[in-house]
Amino acid sequence: RGYIDSEMVSVIPIGIHDDQRAIRSRQAAGLLRSELNLPRNALIAVTVGRFVEQKGHTVLIDALPEIVARIPNLRLLFLGDGPLASIIRSRATALGVADYLIFGGMRDDIIPAVAGSDMMIHPSLEEPFGIALLEGMRGGLPIVASAVGGIPEVAGGSEGMILVEPRNPQALAEAVIATMTDTDRADVMGLANRRRFEEYFTAQTMIDRLESVFIRAKELAPHHG
Repeated sequence: RGYIDSEMVSVIPIGIHDDQRAIRSRQAAGLLRSELNLPRNALIAVTVGRFVEQKGHTVLIDALPEIVARIPNLRLLFLGDGPLASIIRSRATALGVADYLIFGGMRDDIIPAVAGSDMMIHPSLEEPFGIALLEGMRGGLPIVASAVGGIPEVAGGSEGMILVEPRNPQALAEAVIATMTDTDRADVMGLANRRRFEEYFTAQTMIDRLESVFIRAKELAPHHG
């Protein structure tokens, strides 16, 4: 914004620890379906975030009738809690899609749920960065997300993430259907997200970038006797 020289600024994205348990696998998928009492052929789309307006859960609920009309074995797994929980449930009941929702609550460890899911949906209305996206990318999941805030920068043009207009249930539904009805495309998207995570968003990458900034700052600092 003109207050300081842009060359003095280094942007270092948040990184999260890698964990082989987090990577999508058949074993994790079987365990999650067993935990949720779902048939093995059920498809699971996970959404991670507090139940607050800016996370866009109600937009996803509005998109759900069209999604399940095309993919009746899809279930939405909501991980989180918050003040809009009752509103989300009521909206789903009013639209006749309550049976397609699973409320997983707050979890200390979401790795098994992400690794056992088939895709991630992140329908935020506002999002400065989106750490949940990193968790989906770490797991190698295809992702459909809103093109708001820092999300396009996190996606970075990766073919692993479909970005849609926020507050647009139709666009959201179409993107989810396109992903979940094309297994080959979903697999390619997941692998692309995993590669991008490994390159840009691991905790070690973040530490290495911080260290390089500190070293450069020390080299540029005036020497005092």
